[in-house]
Amino acid sequence: MNRKNYISEIKKLVFASVVILAFSSCESDKSGWDKTTETSFKINCKKAMLANSSMTDEQAGFMTDCLVEKIKQNNIKAVDVEKTENQQLILQFGKECGES
Repeated sequence: MNRKNYISEIKKLVFASVVILAFSSCESDKSGWDKTTETSFKINCKKAMLANSSMTDEQAGFMTDCLVEKIKQNNIKAVDVEKTENQQLILQFGKECGES
């Protein structure tokens, strides 16, 4: 897979992951990311990446961990991930993670 196709796949998967999170339960602490929410997001995100791309398990795990860390570092609460105003930023995070 060439780099351009890889980045394109990442963009699609980031949005798929956001949709999955919107349907998962969001019991949150004051930061919006409790252990249950983070674990659920990571599991669903990785499943979506594996199902919708040619990523290996290791690549999908790395992308998931990287994406969650960037979202948390930018103080985006779990309940706010799916908001329209955050989509461009999360797309950028996915791109950055794919280039790491």
